Amino acid sequence: MRQSLLAFNNCSNVQIDSINVWDGAYEALSFTACKKVGITLISVEGKNIPSSSGIVVKNCEDIAINNTFIKVVNQPLVSIDNQKLDIQNSKTNTGASLKDDLK
Repeated sequence: MRQSLLAFNNCSNVQIDSINVWDGAYEALSFTACKKVGITLISVEGKNIPSSSGIVVKNCEDIAINNTFIKVVNQPLVSIDNQKLDIQNSKTNTGASLKDDLK
C-alpha cells in the first residue's frame, strides 16, 4: 500500500468537504473498505511531483464525489472493487470528467 496524505480504513459515514490537498508525494486521499463516503469541494494538486496521485477508493460502498478538481501526474481517480460510486461535476486539470478518466 502506498502512502497517503489522508487515509481512511474501514470507516463509515465519512464527509470530506471544502479542503485543499496539495503537494502530496503519493496518494492525496485513500479510502479502503469504507461505507457512505462523501467527498465535496476538494482540490487536489500534485504540483508536478512525479509520484503524485489523486483519490483512491478500494472495496468501498456508497461513495459520492462532487465538485472536485484534481491535478496530479499519475491517475486522478483509481476505483477498485467498489459498489455504488457516484461522480458529479468533478474534473481534472485537462477539463476531463473524473468519470471519463476513471481507472
